[in-house]
Amino acid sequence: MGQQSSQHQCKESKNYIRQNEKYKLLLQSSIKQPELCQAISISQDSNIVIAASNCKIRVFKLSQDLIKQIQVLQEHKGYVDILCFMNKFCSFISASSDNSIIIWQLINDNKFIIQKKLLGHTYYIRCMIINIDDNLIISSGCDKTIRFWSQDNFWDCSQIIKNNFNWVYALSLNEQSNYLISCGDDLFILVFKYSQDNHLWIQTQKIQTEFGGFRLCFVNDNFFIFQPIHQQNLQIFQTQNQDQPYEKINEIKINGCHNDTCFFPSQYIKQKQILIFKNGCFINIIRRIENNQFILDHSIQFEHNSLFGSISSDGKYLITWDNQSQQIQVRIEIE
Repeated sequence: MGQQSSQHQCKESKNYIRQNEKYKLLLQSSIKQPELCQAISISQDSNIVIAASNCKIRVFKLSQDLIKQIQVLQEHKGYVDILCFMNKFCSFISASSDNSIIIWQLINDNKFIIQKKLLGHTYYIRCMIINIDDNLIISSGCDKTIRFWSQDNFWDCSQIIKNNFNWVYALSLNEQSNYLISCGDDLFILVFKYSQDNHLWIQTQKIQTEFGGFRLCFVNDNFFIFQPIHQQNLQIFQTQNQDQPYEKINEIKINGCHNDTCFFPSQYIKQKQILIFKNGCFINIIRRIENNQFILDHSIQFEHNSLFGSISSDGKYLITWDNQSQQIQVRIEIE
């Protein structure tokens, strides 16, 4: 399924914000890539960029706003669908439609080698995150399980949750990495809490939704934002404290079109107080303002909804690939 991306051109949304563009395309840094790229990730220091290329992973050096390929990794047997850098180390994780997860370790001269291959999923992996301490990987997808891979056991699977009735598309951890939320095809948002007593993740809430969800993202311990499938709105959920359930308190209108996919996970950039939500052929920039209000700051429209990418941890770079341009494109924040 990794290769079955949407092939639809996008029509312009009536709510598209043309003025006040916040990211400038660096034409000199665009790299031609006709191969499907469903995942991009940027290292915490913004020096290294990794991008899927069918079953391969291309590694780039980003320096002085120029991008240069330095390595190609060929280990997965299926399309690479997920890439994410660790938070404290310049290692990264990849997941593929071959149902495997690989942890890649950086060695001398900016070369990556395989540290560990994680096997256990029985169907396509659709989402994967890592906790703030880089010692827990959480993955899920089309086998309807959520799997926890602990470094304490040398990256073996420490827990499997089978509470999902359908495919899982998105996962998010709160700031303290003790609450986990998930969404997917089964019209529920599940909330889990980590128990210090038995060292297991326990489900604490099951939120009914009208539509399934492609994306969701914690803003802090008390807020998260949920993106329903094929809708042009985001839903804001809040709890007064973590001992009480999350409740929907508001919605935000965003730009987008149908035939979206679950890839290109949402991101929250705390330093800039912005969230990134892809919807069809649009990238929506949501800004958090005073009194915990959220507004649509601006949108970037592409020609095709087969659009994937990532934003750097400081919000400076937005790097994308789309099926119309067939380029890896680098955009830089306009000061």
